[in-house]
Amino acid sequence: MGVIECHRHFSSKVVVSCPIEADMIALSQILPIQFSATSNTEYYGPMIPRIFGLLQAGQYDESTALYWQINPARKANGVAAATWAGTGSSIVCNGNIRPG
Repeated sequence: MGVIECHRHFSSKVVVSCPIEADMIALSQILPIQFSATSNTEYYGPMIPRIFGLLQAGQYDESTALYWQINPARKANGVAAATWAGTGSSIVCNGNIRPG
């Protein structure tokens, strides 16, 4: 279920998280993003918390400018991540997670 549907159905009962930082700016303009926690954002230093703060303040143009400012780092991080993709210690088999 997508974030928008999840928010529509469950936001009065639970905190709906947006774990994909690249979607956070667009989604925050149509629904309130209560929390965003995703791995590897430390790569961008303080920028993701800054962007989140700007979004909370409704400053979408400013947050978008910061998004594009760190985009070269995002691309480099994606290339680096591809080198270790699939090296996790767990595997999914028939919907069950088992130690690798």
